Amino acid sequence: LLNIHLCRDAFRTQNKSSISLMNSVWTNIINICGNAILIFVFKLDVAGAAYATLASRMITSIIAFYRLTSPKYEIFFNIHEKFHLSFSIIKQILYIGIPTSIENSMFTFGRVLTAGLVARYGTKETAAFAVAAQLDGFALLVGTGMCTATTAVIGRCVGAGIESQLKYYLRKVMLWAHIGHAGNCVLVLSLAPFLLSLYSKLNPETIHLVWILLFIHVGFGIIMWPASFIFPCALRALNDVRFTMCASLSSMFLIRLGLSYAFAPLVHSGVLAVWIAMICDWVVRISLFYGRYFSGGWRKHAKLKPPAEQPSSNPN
Repeated sequence: LLNIHLCRDAFRTQNKSSISLMNSVWTNIINICGNAILIFVFKLDVAGAAYATLASRMITSIIAFYRLTSPKYEIFFNIHEKFHLSFSIIKQILYIGIPTSIENSMFTFGRVLTAGLVARYGTKETAAFAVAAQLDGFALLVGTGMCTATTAVIGRCVGAGIESQLKYYLRKVMLWAHIGHAGNCVLVLSLAPFLLSLYSKLNPETIHLVWILLFIHVGFGIIMWPASFIFPCALRALNDVRFTMCASLSSMFLIRLGLSYAFAPLVHSGVLAVWIAMICDWVVRISLFYGRYFSGGWRKHAKLKPPAEQPSSNPN
């Protein structure tokens, strides 16, 4: 299962995102068809869903790996080459991978703690929290995709070692990230009445609370979310992963989690406290990440070419 993500990232890095897209499409098609057959025909219930998920991932993983053995790609697996360990490359991978994995793990742990806070205030808030999180997930689809694109684009610029290209494409990526994210947020808001109608068992008070949460997240997120979550992907691509990890975890636990527990008694709502603290967390993250970039602290990690070797022409 790890192999399929590595292969997809390898294709994205080579500007072959369509291959990763089709691989994901076939994964879902096999998974859905497998669920229908194993659950409704063979009556395997939950086990059937698990088998279908495993089979879909394994099949598409094998296909993706096989395609990536073709020498026609810039990056490919040479299955005929003798296997050997390159500790210098492993060190570079772990330098980026370990801080990023720690950051993601602790961020997930922090979300579990905030969910526990919300659960203290009853089923209405728990239901509103769950529904709002699902709808907010739709609003973040474009932004999440731009996170992957930013890492790939800026990573290629860092590999070339040309600072002018790096700055040019970073501005371009962030511009399209803001435009795409804003457009998707507006689309989700326009579809929200229909999406909420699918939750037929929710009472009016819960629906009202979901609307409040949705407007808070989408309203502030149109401006702040790309700068808070897409821009740090550029810093990770610049190899500035330790600062990104420390800044993200500090803001998560001190601001988002700390203020959630501080605001909850004041607003008499766990879920509203979490959402307010989330906005404060975004403000701090933006300040830290943009401050790091404009201070130039990332340069010692990016390993760019010396100024004398930098091309003077416009990268466009």
